[in-house]
Amino acid sequence: MVNIKEKIVVFGEVLGNELDSGFTQLLTKAREIGPNKYIIGILSIDSDSEKTPDYVEKVKQYGADELIFLSVSQTRTLNDSVMADALTHLIRDLEPSVVLLSATPFGRSVAARIQYDLQTALTADCLDLYFEDDLLVQVKPSFGDNILCEIVSPKARPQMATVRPNTFKAKQVSQRTQIIQQVTIEETDSPQIRSMSVRKHQAVVQGVADAEVVIAIGRGIQDTNVINRVQQLVKRLNGKVGVTRPMTELNEFSIADQIGQSGTMIAPKVLLNLGISGAMQYTAGIKNAQTIISVNIDDEAPIFAESDFKVVGDAADIVAQLS
Repeated sequence: MVNIKEKIVVFGEVLGNELDSGFTQLLTKAREIGPNKYIIGILSIDSDSEKTPDYVEKVKQYGADELIFLSVSQTRTLNDSVMADALTHLIRDLEPSVVLLSATPFGRSVAARIQYDLQTALTADCLDLYFEDDLLVQVKPSFGDNILCEIVSPKARPQMATVRPNTFKAKQVSQRTQIIQQVTIEETDSPQIRSMSVRKHQAVVQGVADAEVVIAIGRGIQDTNVINRVQQLVKRLNGKVGVTRPMTELNEFSIADQIGQSGTMIAPKVLLNLGISGAMQYTAGIKNAQTIISVNIDDEAPIFAESDFKVVGDAADIVAQLS
């Protein structure tokens, strides 16, 4: 029998037949920080349980001791309230010390509901996690993203945290999941939310979070002609353009293009930074990029400390040479 203090529950989702990448990343992190803990992965899936074996194959090599596939019955429609109620019951039965959730829009909503139902503590959008004895230390930005603070919950159980996808790296391990369960959510007497109809969105165009090649631009590039050249270049590379927070004020970009703590965490194979100084708010979002190339006119720019290759020079000139 596993001691309740040794259990970590990780929650993720399947949305539109796509597995949330944050789920396997959190399983990896849970195993890394809790090598002697009992890791339970809970994945919400469609009501069609025939697809469950496919997801088992996708996630069983990421360190979970046990996997629970949570689906709704044919008479129900999955929504935040339904999933939160089901997870709350499961968590009460499992009695874990820690619950980690992927900070997708669905995951955030579910996390807040569970936190209220269990009257426990919740830290959102953590950048790092580690244990000090039985306490989960939750590292997150604060004061306008200018500092990192460490949060612990000495008395509240379970200790809950959400983490954005691409904050950590997923890594397969030799240990394979031994226990696999399928749980179906049945009708309740008085659901708080009733779904009157369901309309499926068309496939979402690949965003900066999913791109294998990203060219990121900062305040060092303000000229519209240079921005156009960057967009043409990234199109040839089949990549995406990302920006720092100040650049979202331009008409060409939006918050969806922003990289960093208050934007998107990315993990491309190649990242080219153009005219970016390297503030902590930004660099927190690129730590999982495989190869980082940075161009800045300041040879002491902080971004160079995060880079595999650095080029000291005018980013606009570099773009002109690449175009």
